[in-house]
Amino acid sequence: MSEATSRLKQLFRFDSAECPPHLEACYRSLDWELYWEALRGFERALQACPEDAAAWYGQGVAQYHLKRYEEAIASFDNALVLNPQDDRSWYGRGDALANLERHEAALQSFEKVLELQPDHSPAWTFRGVVLIHLGQYKAALESCQKALALAPEDKEAELFRGVALHYLGQYEAAYECYQRVNQEAPSPRRKFLQQVQANFQRWFKRP
Repeated sequence: MSEATSRLKQLFRFDSAECPPHLEACYRSLDWELYWEALRGFERALQACPEDAAAWYGQGVAQYHLKRYEEAIASFDNALVLNPQDDRSWYGRGDALANLERHEAALQSFEKVLELQPDHSPAWTFRGVVLIHLGQYKAALESCQKALALAPEDKEAELFRGVALHYLGQYEAAYECYQRVNQEAPSPRRKFLQQVQANFQRWFKRP
């Protein structure tokens, strides 16, 4: 078994004994970021077996990465009809809804993830993000702090913790969050984070 296939099995939790070879290849295409190829493969799989929840989920992931968010939501919904306890599909649904700025619906999806998997740190982080968009800054802060309790090295949780602190008027604490992220972030993200830092510095200069 290849390392990529082994990693996929852990990530997507499919069993090769139950997974047709073409579906396994679709998931491998997702892992390699070949989203159009993955989408075509999942579409073929669903033509052959429309009751395959794993194929609906995989199709939703491919559509999400292609920024076809409405279609992704429909695919995740179909996966959830077949498997309502699939936290992956609830999370993907929430992420797609958030990208469409449908924050109330996204919040409901992330909370369903946490009902099924209370230790799902990314769901705590992005629950915090949608709460920021909804103006619920204290709840957002608590959500990001929960994510950090589960995954202390999560830079996104730390960054959005800083955003929540800023909106709560705790500017120095917010700036400290940003500094921690900036010091440890991989170089491809530093340009973005430096812009965030510049914004923080302008805020501090205000009377």
